[in-house]
Amino acid sequence: MIVNSETRFENDVDAGANLDVTGATTIGGTLGVTGNTTIGGTLDVTGGSIQLTTTQEQNIVSIDNVAAAGAVMNTDSINALSDVDTSSSLNGQVLVWNNSEGKWKPGNPGVILQVQHERTEGRQSISVVNISSNAADISGLSINFTPKKSTSKILLTAMINANNRSTTTFGFKKNGVVLASPSGTNNNSDGSIATLYAGTSSQSRMWNTYIEWLDDANNTNSRTYNTAGCSSWNGNNLYLFINNRYGNDTASFSSMTIYEIQQ
Repeated sequence: MIVNSETRFENDVDAGANLDVTGATTIGGTLGVTGNTTIGGTLDVTGGSIQLTTTQEQNIVSIDNVAAAGAVMNTDSINALSDVDTSSSLNGQVLVWNNSEGKWKPGNPGVILQVQHERTEGRQSISVVNISSNAADISGLSINFTPKKSTSKILLTAMINANNRSTTTFGFKKNGVVLASPSGTNNNSDGSIATLYAGTSSQSRMWNTYIEWLDDANNTNSRTYNTAGCSSWNGNNLYLFINNRYGNDTASFSSMTIYEIQQ
């Protein structure tokens, strides 16, 4: 098809072979061309799409006079778009909007990037009044953790079997420092994720306690997380037995699990 003047088509156009237009062209439907396409003016497809078919893959080499509602690429890579960065893509990832960089980047929002787990058994006796003390650390529930992404969330969980005498506090530490403390009053210990009141100082009972905390990775530096606990009353430390009671006849496990969650 050869057209030597400004042309307007109200419906679909199927050139069948080559299309050569020297003036501006407006098409109200779909433009279908199976051969070479040369347009000397502006091409405006208002109601459909452009379908170009040749015997081999071809690129659009000039987009100076193409009027369109969306983007036109002269390459077969989406990475050519200024707001797309696929340089760090991994198999199975999808593009997600990175608001801080203003770009679409590979990511897996909500996907767990790694899991680490520790389990302990055997009775441990803890006799301190504050979990900030190193002596409050529960043996075996310590994990050296290195986040893969600085933007990740780090979910800490612990399941503790203990005799929980009187008032008992459990919490987490990061690099030896209590990770969090509630804003209200706690007369038992700093760093409380959970403070429990058993109503008795009996050493013969066993309790199962679950705690969790969501931490920010902030960077990819290695850090050590651990679980700690203590029992006391009126500032007097009481023996907290982990994984068994005083009679040493209710052997149990305790565990700690850390999840890194991609944001």
